[in-house]
Amino acid sequence: KEKGIAPLNQVKDKVTQSVIKDKKADILKKEFSDEMAGISTLQAFAAKANLQVAGDKNVSFLETSVLQGIGPEGSVIGVASVLKPNELSKPIQGEAGVYVISVDSIHNAPPLTNYKAFQMQLEQGLANKADYDVFNALQKNANIVDHIGKFY
Repeated sequence: KEKGIAPLNQVKDKVTQSVIKDKKADILKKEFSDEMAGISTLQAFAAKANLQVAGDKNVSFLETSVLQGIGPEGSVIGVASVLKPNELSKPIQGEAGVYVISVDSIHNAPPLTNYKAFQMQLEQGLANKADYDVFNALQKNANIVDHIGKFY
């Protein structure tokens, strides 16, 4: 690929797909919001909207942003992490669809008595990031042009 802004004909399909996805999500979010008027439970909303309730147990914002059977949905997990039990969320645009969620219960993690393992994990992550950042800075300043794609 050449440096600079890509011509429209190279990115048109990707941009079109993204815009269509966003517009569909906007329509669904409005429909869901209208159907949620006066409803306080997820089951009642699902019945009114003729949808199924799918559950995921032990969702944790710190451990994963993947919903079972759906895939990575960081925005949904983020909203779930701040909802109160039995509170119905507003419609959330995710990667694979639009979601309305409710948290059944919150289980607080037990307090850590030994932070050494956690500290080592953070230090290792930061060391790897530093190596990666240094390599990228050197590569950028060396003006290396990668042509490996032409050989495969």
